[in-house]
Order: sequence, then C-alpha cells, then structure tokens
Amino acid sequence: MKNTETAYFASQLAHMAPALLVYVVAAVLAIVFWSRSRAAAILTLLAAFVLSSVAIISPLVHTYLMSLHNDGTLTSQVFSTRMSVVALASTFFHTLGIALLVAAVFVGRSRAAAAPEHAAHS
Repeated sequence: MKNTETAYFASQLAHMAPALLVYVVAAVLAIVFWSRSRAAAILTLLAAFVLSSVAIISPLVHTYLMSLHNDGTLTSQVFSTRMSVVALASTFFHTLGIALLVAAVFVGRSRAAAAPEHAAHS
C-alpha cells in the first residue's frame, strides 16, 4: 500500500477503535464467564470474532479496491460493483454478529414462572 492508502486504512481503523475495544472486552468477558454459561460464552466469542473481522477486513478491502481504481486497474463501473458487493457482505456479516449476540443473551434462560392466578386478575 502507498502512504495515502495506509493513512486511509489507519484512519478507518481509528474510527472503528471504540467498537473494536468493545469486541475485545466482549471476548474477554466470554472467557471469564465460560464456566457460568458455556453456550452464551461461545456465541459471544463467535460474535466478537465476526464483528471484529468485519471491522478490520471491510476497510482493508475498500482500501485495496480504491488503490486498484486509482491506478487505473479497475474501471469506475467495476469498482462501483465490487464496492457494492463488499458493502453487502459487510452488512450481512455485521448482522450475523449482532444476531449471535442476541442469541447469547437468551440462550440457556428458563421460561419465566407463570404469575399466580390471583395476581393475574387483580
């Protein structure tokens, strides 16, 4: 990568730093609470991996595609199509990561006890 591309990629990672920090903390907490709730910990680790991967790989691929477009290797039409594919893939994997987190919240929970009959009619 050229200096401008490296700077662009670094700036994209800097923007993602707070989210990346949250993903690292989530992974650490999943390991800490592994024995308490193994299924939730596994789902959280998977989510942290997926979300952090998207946060790093997506800007890396964007930077690479921009460099190919800037040096004339990719036409504007091909560049636009590939950027759209990357955006779609990023959205899919980000959604998958969030779905894994939602599943981690609810996995292994028992149903709430039914309200007593007299409380339901009060």
